[in-house]
Amino acid sequence: MPKLLLFAPCANSVVDQEEKTLSLISVLEGLTLSAAPPLPEDAHAPIRWSIVAVWLRTPEDEGKTYEQLTQVVLPDGKVTAPATLPFQMTSRTHRNRVAVFGFPISQPGECLVRLSLREVGDGHDWQVMAEYPIVVAHQAPV
Repeated sequence: MPKLLLFAPCANSVVDQEEKTLSLISVLEGLTLSAAPPLPEDAHAPIRWSIVAVWLRTPEDEGKTYEQLTQVVLPDGKVTAPATLPFQMTSRTHRNRVAVFGFPISQPGECLVRLSLREVGDGHDWQVMAEYPIVVAHQAPV
């Protein structure tokens, strides 16, 4: 199974076409909004953001296909925003970038952006590889 080198949610990510280098722009740590509770259960901040994962090939990865699953886990444990991405480790490293529109803000507290991985066709369940906390704070409007 590939080794996870980097996992980060950010406002944007860019790959330089000439150098093939990856840049992360504004790594997300939290969102603060002025809101009068309660917010609708499906409330989302209208922002574009990305989830970036960089994997390192291991000798066992040759010829295998993997699926990466990203999800946002709300403070109450509800899982939302699933995105599945198949890939193969055809070079030493592999980058996956998932573009997302909207971040769930209905519940204040710590949300987790979760990254899971499984080999396609091996019958195994998803293996959680990383979780990244993002704090959603509600402030009373002034």
